[in-house]
Amino acid sequence: MAQGPKHLTVYGRPPLELLPYAPGSARTDIVDSLLANRDEFLSDVRACLLQAQEHARRYYDAKHRQLEFAVGDWVLLCLLRHHQSLAPASKGKLGPKYAGPFKVEWLGEVAYHLELPEGARIHDVFHVGVLKASRDTPPSSVPALPPLRHGRPLLQPEQVLRSLSQGD
Repeated sequence: MAQGPKHLTVYGRPPLELLPYAPGSARTDIVDSLLANRDEFLSDVRACLLQAQEHARRYYDAKHRQLEFAVGDWVLLCLLRHHQSLAPASKGKLGPKYAGPFKVEWLGEVAYHLELPEGARIHDVFHVGVLKASRDTPPSSVPALPPLRHGRPLLQPEQVLRSLSQGD
């Protein structure tokens, strides 16, 4: 299997070292044109890779917001991207998007350990991208979680329970 420019493009590993080509140094015209095409292809691939990197950098910089939290800060936790939720009841798209606030216990570069209530059946380390600074006054204690089953809140049919208790 040849380890040429395609190998670099597809697999990200450098190909075997290519000898520099000087125009007219080949013995035949066919080899001369093949080497010229190779150099042109390599320059095109390099230009496309640099263009893709620049595009990705501009897109990331436009959407990125630098977040940093200190130990003891109170943060809100967004779990919409996960299959789990700490929200007590699902209210569809009008429901709360963030749970908490929760206290930051320790931190890494982009991972934060939150003080979740006792009995929480969810991992307590989160990426900075799912956290948001809490603007409210910090609570005196960690807010309680609703009953969870398999990481999802158990729905409490309040209207049905109310109607059953009124019917007795």
